[in-house]
Amino acid sequence: MQEGWIEDDTITPTRQLRLVYEMIRELLRTYKIDDARVYVAGQSMGGFGTLAIISQHPRLFAAGVVLCGGGDQAKLSRLVSTPIWAFHGAKDESVPVERSRTIVAGIRNAGGQARYTEYADGDHLIWLRVVKEPELLPWLFAQRR
Repeated sequence: MQEGWIEDDTITPTRQLRLVYEMIRELLRTYKIDDARVYVAGQSMGGFGTLAIISQHPRLFAAGVVLCGGGDQAKLSRLVSTPIWAFHGAKDESVPVERSRTIVAGIRNAGGQARYTEYADGDHLIWLRVVKEPELLPWLFAQRR
C-alpha cells in the first residue's frame, strides 16, 4: 500500500507527514538554517500535504506554495497566519479547480493572506508554468516568520 501526505479523506495528515515535520525540526537543530525563512511547496497530493503541514504547524513556515491542491475548511484558522500562493489549472481533471478556489476564498474570508493564480488553459501539470512566474520567487523570499 502506498502512503502519501494525507489520508483518503484528503485532509487528515498521515504518519509520513509527521515524519517530514520531525525531519525539518532535526534539520533546523543540526544546521544553521534561518528558521524565519522556512518555506513549503507541493503539487497535487503535495499541495494537499502543504496545506496539511501548515495547518498542523502554523508557526513553522514563512510561506506556502500550493499547486493543484486543497485543504481542510475546518482548519482555516490555522492557515491565516501563513502567506499562501495557490495555483491551479482550470482544466485540471485530477484535482477539481474548485478545491483551490474554495480554500483560497476561505483563507481570505478568515483574514489570511492568500494569493491565487488560475491558468484558464492549464491542466494538472502546471508546475513548469508556476516556476517561471516572475513574481513567485521575489514574493516567496520576501516572506518571513
